[in-house]
Amino acid sequence: MRYLKLTLLDIVLKGLPPTVNQMYRTSKTCVRYKTQKAKDYQRYAVKAMQAAHLVPYTFKGRVVLNVKFYDSGKRKWDLDNRLKALQDCLQLAGIIEDDSQIDFLNVEREKSSGASRTSVKVISLIEVQDRE
Repeated sequence: MRYLKLTLLDIVLKGLPPTVNQMYRTSKTCVRYKTQKAKDYQRYAVKAMQAAHLVPYTFKGRVVLNVKFYDSGKRKWDLDNRLKALQDCLQLAGIIEDDSQIDFLNVEREKSSGASRTSVKVISLIEVQDRE
């Protein structure tokens, strides 16, 4: 099977997305809500993704998601704990319809001497039939 690969998004975002623990809180009455930090990041990331979106429609097929976190801090954190916020932003920005479309996920972390940032690349996987 062969795929035609089309880059849907290639962007570097300032900072790191919030972790799942930073995204949500639970009130005293057991109501779960999104934190202001998560809302602020989401507003910034969605706007930046929409401006950098290379295809003028929401892609509904299978995709590859490549993420690289450049971290200047010394705190320990899990790679997968920051993906939820990014995946939500991809959906809200209209890049993809749903994060269940992600067939391949490549996530890396690299120490950075400069400011923390996040590189995000979304590539479509369009199945191409071979001619016989």
